[in-house]
Amino acid sequence: MRYFANGWTKEKVREQVKKFNNGKRASDKTGRCLYEAKDGNRCFIGAFIPEGHQALDAKCEAGELMCEYSTLQKLMPFDNYEDLQDFQLCHDIGSKNFDDDTYTALDDFLKECSE
Repeated sequence: MRYFANGWTKEKVREQVKKFNNGKRASDKTGRCLYEAKDGNRCFIGAFIPEGHQALDAKCEAGELMCEYSTLQKLMPFDNYEDLQDFQLCHDIGSKNFDDDTYTALDDFLKECSE
């Protein structure tokens, strides 16, 4: 079971992701997932990074990102690095199929979380 941190709930997480993610993977021309794509679309972790923060341009996994930018930890919906990584992978590979929309993957992921 995953537990939310920093005051986040299922509904708040869903709202935050939908505010910054258009239902598709945030990626570059090669298909590599990004925290923020050129069109402004963000991945799930990217949705919790403040506008203009240099971490949006990082090219590392979620756990590394939290080590490099430790001030972001208090903004994330999970404080466990493994849960953050799983949350990111949910965006990167979808739920059952790589081509699933990210909202389906998000809902599947949030079913496994407790408030």
